[in-house]
Amino acid sequence: MFSCTVYDGEKTMIRWNSQGREPVESFTAWSNVNFHYFNSLGRFKKNDTTYTLMFGIGDTDTAKMASLYARRNAIYTPPVIPTLPEDANFEPSFVVTQGNPAPADLEPLVALHELYKEHHAAMIAEYQRLKVLREQEVAERAANPPDPKPDIFLQHWVVPQNNNNSQQEEGN
Repeated sequence: MFSCTVYDGEKTMIRWNSQGREPVESFTAWSNVNFHYFNSLGRFKKNDTTYTLMFGIGDTDTAKMASLYARRNAIYTPPVIPTLPEDANFEPSFVVTQGNPAPADLEPLVALHELYKEHHAAMIAEYQRLKVLREQEVAERAANPPDPKPDIFLQHWVVPQNNNNSQQEEGN
C-alpha cells in the first residue's frame, strides 16, 4: 500500500509502512515517475513474488497552491524535492527521504521502477486512454443528467392544532 502525491504531474512523493514487523516503521521517498501511470496495474510479478497494489493518489499543483495561499495573505512553501534524473522514461528512479527501509521494504518500489522502465510507453498510453474515458463520462453526465426517482416515498398529513381561543369563540 502506497500513499502518493504527484506534484505538478511529474514527481511523486511516496509514503508507506513496513509490513509484518513490529514496531511499524514509516518511510517516505520521492520518484521521478508520475505514479498515476500505475493506476491500471493492480497486480504484477517480479521473480517469485506477486505484488498486489493499493494506491491512494492525489495531486498538487504548486502554482495553484501558491496562488491560493497568496489570496489568503500567506506563503506556500512547496516541498523540497531531491534531485532526480529528469527523464523518467530513460532512468526511472527514487530517493528515500525518511526512514531506514530494509531491502524487503524497497523491493516493491524497485520492482515498480523496473516495470516502468520496460513498459512506460504502454502505461502512459493506458493512463491517457482512461483519462479520456473519464472526461467523456463526465461530459456525458453533464449533458444528460440522471433523472433520479426517489427510493423512499414519504406520506404525511397536517394535523390541525388545537387553539383554545378559536374554540371558545365558536362556542359563544
